[in-house]
Amino acid sequence: MFKYNGNNEKIIEATKKANDKSLIESVTNRISKKPYYDMSNMNGKELANWFSNVFSSSKVEIKTYRPKWRFSKAMGYYSGGDEIFINQYKLSNISEVSLISLFYHEFGHYIDNQLDHPLYANHGDNSSKNKENSFQYSLIRYVNNYINKE
Repeated sequence: MFKYNGNNEKIIEATKKANDKSLIESVTNRISKKPYYDMSNMNGKELANWFSNVFSSSKVEIKTYRPKWRFSKAMGYYSGGDEIFINQYKLSNISEVSLISLFYHEFGHYIDNQLDHPLYANHGDNSSKNKENSFQYSLIRYVNNYINKE
């Protein structure tokens, strides 16, 4: 689950929607249907089990940050702990759907961090080029598809 203790209304609403049971079920179902993900040694059913178990047993905190360079392209990042950071400068221009998708993308990194070695599900460097079929970028697509079909 995602938690947010701040006062930014956009993040408060996005956090509520990101924790919606039907969204979580839809994403889990979509994960399980894909036979494999680029840059992962797990199949979709294995990743769906990890996703479901980790999501239900974790509390990942959403926090904001101000990058040193104000015009950084980074929307956010996973810290390596129990926190996801969102670039505060990007909040005014990011849609709610994109914000929720960002939560899930970064949560995908959290899941990768929880995997037992030698299991992995990542997308390598920070470039999004040719990463559409990685686990984290697929999560963005699954969230967008679910929300935009409502």
